[in-house]
Amino acid sequence: MPVYKNHIWISVSVAVFVAIINIVIYSVSATHNEITVSKGVFTGIMRSMATSSTFMDDVYTFRVEHIGRNIQDLITMFEKNNSSLGICVTAEIRSFNSDDKVTNTYCSQNESMIALMSENRRNDLVSGEERIRIGQKELGHVSWFLAPSKVRPLFRKNSGDYSIPFIYACIEILFFLLLSRIIRTYIFKTSPDEDTHQNQTAMTQLHQEKEEIITENNLLAEHIAQLQLQLSNITKITEHNKRHFAINGDLLYAQYSHPYTNLYYASGKYLKVRCSLAILENSFPIRWIRINRSCVVNSQAIRERGIEYKSDKKSTLIIQIKNKPVELEVGKNYEEQLVQVFS
Repeated sequence: MPVYKNHIWISVSVAVFVAIINIVIYSVSATHNEITVSKGVFTGIMRSMATSSTFMDDVYTFRVEHIGRNIQDLITMFEKNNSSLGICVTAEIRSFNSDDKVTNTYCSQNESMIALMSENRRNDLVSGEERIRIGQKELGHVSWFLAPSKVRPLFRKNSGDYSIPFIYACIEILFFLLLSRIIRTYIFKTSPDEDTHQNQTAMTQLHQEKEEIITENNLLAEHIAQLQLQLSNITKITEHNKRHFAINGDLLYAQYSHPYTNLYYASGKYLKVRCSLAILENSFPIRWIRINRSCVVNSQAIRERGIEYKSDKKSTLIIQIKNKPVELEVGKNYEEQLVQVFS
């Protein structure tokens, strides 16, 4: 009798082991898919920046420091949104009017070109390059190198169809559950009703696992679609605006006045950007709170800068910009969402 019980425990243990391996494979593959999308997003943004008229103006006037700041700001912004990706960008800029040449490299935090090209990360490295030309004259290039961050030492890229390991895992689990049923039926002479109940329980568990996997895949697909929408909107903004502008915690709110969206910063700085509020909301990694049809506010600023909310005859949001209060009207349809931010 104890021998047969040991057989049952072995079968159950193997089934649990297969299930754990199944989860690990899925987790790693999902992470790889997300990093792959992030590499594509960064490459698209980098190509848009390197071919924009503003970037070409900086190259023509040999404003190397300004080019470097813009590249570093892009890396910092992207790093906050996706810390699992290591980034380095090398910019070689040649003067249009002289033989001067400057080469600089900009990397995300705790990264370097040597680290990105190390032997254990070389297989995951993705690179790209954009040549810089004005007319027939070549004025350098911008190159970028992307790899999974080195803070994830156990990450390895998996390729192929990830559904196959899951199918094998389900078949193996079902096999061992059926084996346990046979042992219990013919050795311990359990009743048919008990066997049927156990089989139904096993099938129910498999169905639940299948539904969980489908749900996780749907969430991943939604996230990928959102990243692709953000990339498309960032490209639209870059193409329709000649000047670069900062997207960070100093940006307090934005108001739309056709055909521009006006950006207001804590420093008192004010910029016009040619885009709609909807495109701005679904582009850069800032969580906006809409307070009326033509105005959105940075939710981070509401929490960190002591912005006041008053609700008397009409609801208003009071923002301090260089010690001067600015009152923004809050629409009735947006009051409930705003109150949740302050709660």
